Amino acid sequence: MAPVSFFILTFILLVIPGSQFPKAKMFQIQGLDKVIHIGLFFLLTVLFSQPFKNAPLEEMKKKRFFLLVALLVFFYGIIMEFVQKHFVANRSFEMADILVDGIGAAIGYFVSRRYFSLSDVGEKSRPR
Repeated sequence: MAPVSFFILTFILLVIPGSQFPKAKMFQIQGLDKVIHIGLFFLLTVLFSQPFKNAPLEEMKKKRFFLLVALLVFFYGIIMEFVQKHFVANRSFEMADILVDGIGAAIGYFVSRRYFSLSDVGEKSRPR
């Protein structure tokens, strides 16, 4: 349920009209929005990959699944940029946002691959 809830939260955050963003100084920090995009898309990728941590899949299939999740999350980021451009007041299309969405999804992929892969489970259960 956490992945779907977080997906809904990201959707809401990405469709808030620009005029409704907080005006506090903290939110005026140069580049903060890019860091937030990286974090959102990293978490989306990890949260949607995590339920398959213990799935009975071969290691290669699991890694492909994690890659598919990351690509779908990245595609979601691209779609949301077009949504912002055409349907959300005071929001615009930014290639830089697409780039950092991809970076966040890629980091999420590598973290998922590292921490949710079968190779880690195999190493733990291997006799010494």
